[in-house]
Amino acid sequence: EESIRDFIAFPKNNSGRDVMIDSPSNIDNNQLRELKIRLEK
Repeated sequence: EESIRDFIAFPKNNSGRDVMIDSPSNIDNNQLRELKIRLEK
């Protein structure tokens, strides 16, 4: 019998990094502009 524990929806490596989409990672300024996101310090 399978259970939810048999599946990992978002697999991570030992350091907590998502190896499927290489996240978390730095955000490119072009991506921020395209999505109309502004970061303030």
